[in-house]
Amino acid sequence: MTNYDYWRPAVAAILLAVLYPLYWILEFTAGGNFPPGDFAEYMRWSPIDWLFLVVGGLAVYMYLSLRRILSEQLNYSGVDIPILILVAVTIVFFFGLSISQWAFLLIVPDSMSSYEDIVMTIGATVLVGAVILSGVAEILMGCLLLRDGSSMPPLVRIFAIITLIMGIFDLTVIFSFVSLFIFPVSMLVLATYFLSKPEMIEVV
Repeated sequence: MTNYDYWRPAVAAILLAVLYPLYWILEFTAGGNFPPGDFAEYMRWSPIDWLFLVVGGLAVYMYLSLRRILSEQLNYSGVDIPILILVAVTIVFFFGLSISQWAFLLIVPDSMSSYEDIVMTIGATVLVGAVILSGVAEILMGCLLLRDGSSMPPLVRIFAIITLIMGIFDLTVIFSFVSLFIFPVSMLVLATYFLSKPEMIEVV
């Protein structure tokens, strides 16, 4: 078994547990409404947009680290597909929207208000699509981990249950806001697993 130090992924998971809900709280409470009345001002790059990118980067790193630790410590690759789906969705949502915002600011810096409906429609479509795809991947991941739960450490089984519940809420879209409270818990469980001593396999 590879002796790999997972303290960095643990720190990433802990940061996600804090920054993920913080971002959405700031996003939906900035100025008292969402989106703000001044669309042009809303579209300009701000510190909260950097936070958005940081959350996306941490999420990608955390998912890939989860895939790695399951492979190295448990020789398990049963959830590679849902993990890669989550990585792809995260990249498209967090980095795709940020790049689109930059491009929009460069192309039409003086006439942003006239494109408000188009931009908001695209943003809403990407958001709903990302939530649904994430829900499907989370349900799949939770089910697969629970199916193979007999060979999983208790923390992984707990993570699987939380992920399954989160996926069900995400899939409804309407109740996906509940994930705002569930996701930090799953990250703290994952951080604990990253920091836990790997189980030793006895070879006879």
